[in-house]
Amino acid sequence: MDLRSLVDLPTLPVRITTRAVDPVWLPPNPGSTLRGAFGAALKALVCVRPDLPQCAPCLLVESCAYSYLFETRAPAGQPGTEGFETLPRPYVIRSAVGEQFADPGSLLTWCATLIGRAIEHFPYFVLAWREMGQRGIGRGRGRFDLQQVEALNLDGSVTETLYDRESNLVRIPTAVVGGPQLDDWVTARADRGTCAPEDLEVRFLTPTLLKYQGKPALAPDFHILWRVLQRRLSLLRLAHGAGRPDVDFAESIRQAEAIPLTRWSAREVTWNRYSRRQDQRVPMR
Repeated sequence: MDLRSLVDLPTLPVRITTRAVDPVWLPPNPGSTLRGAFGAALKALVCVRPDLPQCAPCLLVESCAYSYLFETRAPAGQPGTEGFETLPRPYVIRSAVGEQFADPGSLLTWCATLIGRAIEHFPYFVLAWREMGQRGIGRGRGRFDLQQVEALNLDGSVTETLYDRESNLVRIPTAVVGGPQLDDWVTARADRGTCAPEDLEVRFLTPTLLKYQGKPALAPDFHILWRVLQRRLSLLRLAHGAGRPDVDFAESIRQAEAIPLTRWSAREVTWNRYSRRQDQRVPMR
């Protein structure tokens, strides 16, 4: 079965480098902290109706960068999005796992991947990251200066510098990663792998919750992982790409159900995050 239409979205992997002005202290799983700080900074920059608790009533909801990037919702009647009030955000934030502390003057970095049409909004990301530094993040709201944003290849090598503090200029990305590069990258990694050709090893680097039939999955069976992945990829393409993918999902799930789980290991993790909108700590589900 040809699944290439699920992974044909252009992506822009970037590395963000900052320099701490104050002591910056991030929690063990800093992705949610960075995401929340990004949303708050972006809203402060572009929102014309900060009095509204949600974007929906605003007349500019269809054209606002904040509503598109941080409160992504399905337009009424959009095919393929029935039952989904919200849609996946068009970016992924990655940071080193484990509590992080940066003394004043030291560097703090994290990575992000912009997906599909979000690449067109790249200047808003840069402005929000700079605003994040002025507002402060983490415990004690430590401030930082945005130093550099670099575009990356899939292997982590730098392809171009998109922003640097010295020039204070934002450059439009010219090199994005698409489906063919992803195919080549996966093939190359598979050739270097230690598993047998018919085996697949999946490592969960951050806390992960897989649900099946509305309940937490007791084991990461491949068909459960595939259901989650194809749903997420399909919705990303609908919301931020070229519409509904040309994939027979029922057949792909039948094939996934035939792939056995040979071994797995995991441990239970309790993880709460702070919600700025709710002004309280909430469990990750």
